[in-house]
Amino acid sequence: MLVGGVLWAAHTYKHCPTQVMAWLKPLLLIITGSLMLFYPIGGVQVVGMLLAVYLLLDALGSFILAQSVHPAKGWGWMVINGVMSIVLVTLFLTSWPVTSLWLVGLYVGINLLFDGMALVAIGWSLHKTSTNESP
Repeated sequence: MLVGGVLWAAHTYKHCPTQVMAWLKPLLLIITGSLMLFYPIGGVQVVGMLLAVYLLLDALGSFILAQSVHPAKGWGWMVINGVMSIVLVTLFLTSWPVTSLWLVGLYVGINLLFDGMALVAIGWSLHKTSTNESP
């Protein structure tokens, strides 16, 4: 998460450095990754709550991205990704302090899987569109 946050921050710095909302996701990733690295046992509950906030922001970002690419193929994958993030937040908050230790890893894995699938689907559809338009 720490490395992902740094890479996401570099991407944000390059493409939209003045948008405050674009900095929230990399900032939360860096904070959460640092807490997991330096306080693995004591900070699990706090890290779990930060993960819930991150997943909620990820859902919001997925819905915004889906809306911005709506006519293009693959926008539905971003909606599915957002819905999955909302489901994970709900499941996490209903069982929060008791199951924080193992749910954090499980939910990060599930979230990364759906993030990856959504981005691959959008990239694939954009690639197909660009190859069909080239002469």
